[in-house]
This record gives sequence, C-alpha cells and structure tokens, in this order.
Amino acid sequence: KTVIAAINSQYIHSSLALWYLYSACSKCGEVTPLEHSINEPKDKILQSVYQTKPDILAVCCYIWNIDLILHLCREIKLLLPDLKIVLGGPEASFRARELMETCAEIDAVILGEGEMSLPAYINGAIPEGIVYRNGCEIIENGSYQCISDLDSMDALQLLLRDGVGHLPAAVAAAHIVPNHKTT
Repeated sequence: KTVIAAINSQYIHSSLALWYLYSACSKCGEVTPLEHSINEPKDKILQSVYQTKPDILAVCCYIWNIDLILHLCREIKLLLPDLKIVLGGPEASFRARELMETCAEIDAVILGEGEMSLPAYINGAIPEGIVYRNGCEIIENGSYQCISDLDSMDALQLLLRDGVGHLPAAVAAAHIVPNHKTT
C-alpha cells in the first residue's frame, strides 16, 4: 500500500504533482492520495498518514514544506518503522544526498520528474534517477530525470479528465499552461 502526500501552502492550493503522480501510479496496487496544508496541526497530518498504514510514503517537497516534512519523516518512522519514505520535488531533487545524510528516516529521493520513477520504485525496482539507501550506504542511481514526451503519459489525460483534488480540471489546466490568462 502506498500513500502519496502533498502538504500545500494553503487549503485552496491543490498540488498538481500529487494528482499527476497518483494517476501515474494507478497500476501500482493500492495507492492513496493525501492532501494537507502547512497550516494544519502536525499531529493531524501524522495521524492521517498513520491511519492508512502504508508500506511506502511518497511526499512532494517544496521550500514551504520541507522542514515540516523532515519533522514528519522522523515522527512517522517511530510509529511505522518498516515504512519506506520517498521524497521528491524541487526541494528534494537538488539536495538528495544532503537530506538523506541529515535525515536517516528517508529511504529514497527521486531526482526530477517522478511519473516513471515512482511507479517503478513502488513495484520493487531501483529506477534510474533515484538516490536510495542500502543499509548505511547512500547510492546515487543516475541523474535528474525528465520526461521528453508528455503525450506518452496516460496520467496527463486522466488528470485533465478527472480534475485535481478539490479543484475542477479547468482550473488545474490553467496552472500548467505558461502565461495562460483566464477570463
């Protein structure tokens, strides 16, 4: 069982990454999206993850939530010691080794776009573009990953069809179109 979590800067902001990764992992068994805000109590977020009892927790990391996420990683491992914690996003990708050296609870960091790497990891592979822990050793398997052909990703079609969390698809699509103006 996998939980993909996002801790947004505000309730009204829904993470595109969360819903895109959720769609990309649709064939990876039981996957649950969790969306919270940095304004919620830490214990509420922790309880929400704990209640799902996941085997893998994947978290989207940004500048506004990284400190909270590192705190939650330490706390959730005390409750679920066998849990695998995977971080991704811009605040994790560019400092993967540093994060893993300072937070022993992190098991892996995805470098770059996770739409292919995360499903592979969930299915038991060590994909290209991941930094992972093997015992006490931190291993870098390749470099930053980019998807060259977004049309090849079924997840984008599902995202646009189904919407994003509590936001309608039209609002979500406006966020991914550069310089898009809504009327």
